[in-house]
Amino acid sequence: MFRRIKKLFAVLLVLVVIALVVAHFQAPYLVARTNDPINKLRKFQAANSDPGEAGLDFDSFSIETNDKLSLKGYFIPKRQAKGCIIMLHGIRAYKEHFIQIAPRVHEKGYSLVLLDNRAHGQSDGDYCTFGVKEKEDVSTLIGYLISQGVKEPIGVWGQSLGGAIALQSMAHDGRISFGIVESTFTKFSIIADDYFVRFAPFVPKWYRSYIIGRGARLANFDPVDAQPIVSAGQITQPIFLVHGSIDNRIHVKYASELYNAIPAETKELDIIEGANHVNVWQKGGDAYFKRVFDFLDKIID
Repeated sequence: MFRRIKKLFAVLLVLVVIALVVAHFQAPYLVARTNDPINKLRKFQAANSDPGEAGLDFDSFSIETNDKLSLKGYFIPKRQAKGCIIMLHGIRAYKEHFIQIAPRVHEKGYSLVLLDNRAHGQSDGDYCTFGVKEKEDVSTLIGYLISQGVKEPIGVWGQSLGGAIALQSMAHDGRISFGIVESTFTKFSIIADDYFVRFAPFVPKWYRSYIIGRGARLANFDPVDAQPIVSAGQITQPIFLVHGSIDNRIHVKYASELYNAIPAETKELDIIEGANHVNVWQKGGDAYFKRVFDFLDKIID
């Protein structure tokens, strides 16, 4: 009996050691690593492989970031455009995601830029930094657009992670004239913990904090710097915030917190009833896009 107990204890000890090793060396990568081969395959879920399949003329482009990464994108021009909108996708997504609404936005008079964020799609990099470095990338992109002759007002339209990048970019770069922000969060540390609880509710708080902090260190950014709620407090440009009422990934309460933090005179908050994190466009429908374009018409001369 003693031998059996001893053997069982040894097996349990080995399993615990393996679990600790996996947790220490592998779990943190799930926090911020986004450009692994499996995630790259997600692009094939897109309905269109490029804007041409949606009937839009476009140019492919590449820009170099401050830390020497190559970012890929599409530029969809509009003759006599009212504005130029940079579309920023969510985590583990890709620029082609926005092709489904690009014709609608283009028809309303806007040039579009569809960008693969760093560590996503065809762009270089392994780690997402939740807006810390991405806001610098957006500034680099704006400089490129201006050098290519874009003179109309430049705005950002971000979804989820892209919304967090949009908020931080608007605070960082005054050349951004307006923003549309869908379904985003207030702080990296909070949303990372929310996701952790969603998928592993049995993990204690201290350990969740350890994994999140280690993941940020691997990605080479400080979680304190990834706080869209802080950036929101510096935004004076017109901004339109959107969130689904039953979002099960990023709680709708964060939309109200962001809205209340923004000092801009022109701001709107649109809660789409019955929408979750991924179907705001579908649930909102034509009425939602009308509110967005009415807002843009109001702020752009």
